[in-house]
Amino acid sequence: MDLKFKKISHEEAKKLTTDDIGESSGEFELVNMVLDNDDEEIYLATSDGSPIAMVAALRTTVEVDRDELDVLYVDAVDVLDEYRGMGVGRKFMEYLEGLASTDGLDAVVLDALEGKKGFYAKLGYEPTDIFLHGSKTTKMVKFAEDLTRYDLPQRIV
Repeated sequence: MDLKFKKISHEEAKKLTTDDIGESSGEFELVNMVLDNDDEEIYLATSDGSPIAMVAALRTTVEVDRDELDVLYVDAVDVLDEYRGMGVGRKFMEYLEGLASTDGLDAVVLDALEGKKGFYAKLGYEPTDIFLHGSKTTKMVKFAEDLTRYDLPQRIV
């Protein structure tokens, strides 16, 4: 599978997450829920030109033990059902880690739903008490020295 990643506008994301009358299309539901936040960056993964996954992420600063960390907070990860279990989520996270590393961020932080903690742990994320948003999910973090590094320009569409 030839995956390509790119940053897209909120307008482009809304077209992919809603139907012709502006109602939710049922695809990319998690990303659709955060599109009202203009600070969110939206990324799209395609395979053979078709959208198969979308991520909403926010660059922000958090305070940890009196230190300020610049982080990429991954707010929502949506992979279409028919592409789950094929490595798309892992490759998307590697892409985001590459962005964070290239941009000199200190860490990638995310909310892991109960059933996804094992997936993120396999990618090197660890539970953390970094607080970003109140939710009933487990915050997990991967610090800069552990982020995936690769030649990003080859992966950007």
